[in-house]
Amino acid sequence: MQIDFPTFLSKSIYLKAYKVTLIKTRICSKNNVILNIIFLKDHLKYKFLEAFNPILLYRDELVANCRLAQEVLCDCANIDAEINELHREIEVVAELSRKAIYKNAHTPINQAEWYERNNGYLERHRKVSERVTELQRAN
Repeated sequence: MQIDFPTFLSKSIYLKAYKVTLIKTRICSKNNVILNIIFLKDHLKYKFLEAFNPILLYRDELVANCRLAQEVLCDCANIDAEINELHREIEVVAELSRKAIYKNAHTPINQAEWYERNNGYLERHRKVSERVTELQRAN
């Protein structure tokens, strides 16, 4: 697919008109200002089309590559699955900690052993929570 140059100006007239706008430094009337702006706009349009037309030859491949990059970069399914697993882990640790506190309150237990077990639960909870925060930032 080739985009055509604007039909109201031929390429040679267009380039001559652009050279005039570059050479002219003083503009006397409002009409000349408008004319120069139009020529400059058309030159920019021409340069854009000149650069864009070669890209269009590989349009399908370019679109396919962009779609692939989009899928790879935007696929958060693995991250979401890991976050869900970590939330389940937090629930398990919270329940274990709750049961340990209940058992400590209702049954005589060696306190050193209980503190060691409870601190293990708290450390496990802290690590999992940090990992969830890290994944949510990345997501």
